[in-house]
Amino acid sequence: MIISSIIWWSLAWTILGSAILAVTQGVNRYIRNAAARHLAWLVAFSSVWLFPAYAAMSVVAWENDAVPCSTAPPISTTRLAVICVVLIGWVGGAIFTIARAMMARRMVNQWYVRSRDYQEALKRRHLSELPALFPKNTEVRVSLHAELMVPITWGVRKPVVLLPTHATEWESSRLTAVLLHEVAHIRRFDNLTQLFALLTCAFHWFNPVFWHGSRIMEAESEIAADDFALLRGVKPSNYAEVLLSLAAQLSHSTSHSVFAQTAMIKPFTLEHRLLTIINPNAARGPIRLLSLVPAVAILLGAILTITILTPRVTASLHPKAPAAPSCLPARS
Repeated sequence: MIISSIIWWSLAWTILGSAILAVTQGVNRYIRNAAARHLAWLVAFSSVWLFPAYAAMSVVAWENDAVPCSTAPPISTTRLAVICVVLIGWVGGAIFTIARAMMARRMVNQWYVRSRDYQEALKRRHLSELPALFPKNTEVRVSLHAELMVPITWGVRKPVVLLPTHATEWESSRLTAVLLHEVAHIRRFDNLTQLFALLTCAFHWFNPVFWHGSRIMEAESEIAADDFALLRGVKPSNYAEVLLSLAAQLSHSTSHSVFAQTAMIKPFTLEHRLLTIINPNAARGPIRLLSLVPAVAILLGAILTITILTPRVTASLHPKAPAAPSCLPARS
């Protein structure tokens, strides 16, 4: 039955994906550079999607070799009801996850409408060198909405950095630290990679391993953005002070829209980020060639595992039935 096969294939997919993400977390313990760890997580989430692609090809190959006259055994009403409930719950959870993200984006768009351009003000504050670091078509704006407590960044083709209203009162050193952090997110395409991880989690919303991996991947992107700012002259002590100040503002906010502020502050990353910022021996900077080895190993290991396991799953879920004599027309 098609519905039953979808559920069993999905179960195999989420188990294999959990294994890939678990291995990635173990491998990342030996990688010092945050950007390299983030790349390893990106490769891991990408590898998860190799299984359904390879499974589809495997099922098509099985159907081409299957005996046309073989028939599947009848399925009971109770089992059919359970399968339908599971499938509806799975699809419903995925839709809810995506809908929640769309609600957050809609709220961000409302903040964008109620904002004004701030790039000219940066020049007046003698910070004209900062816009030059941003990719082309990047907008730097200040929100006129009091709900926005921390800076947020979104967009790929036309990136937008939206600062809270009180950013106009910040000192130049604080504004520089914040904008350098946001520059890093844009140049690293963190919004796009995190959206990809979110869509993967939407299909595995019931699996905490995927959500845990997505959170760690997001944390690594934040640390990599911190490294970008520190390497461009921001003092670690000043940067840590800015981070704590923004975290305090967000924690005291009672707004229902806090979940939409996917920005510079993540409560579950704050302690780790502070320790990394003040660590003088932290490995910062771009990804070195040697740091690519773990990511390549994860990809090759995932491909090898999927190549070996997919035909076995196909054989167990779709056993080839031998041609039965009953398939032939009866003699008179």
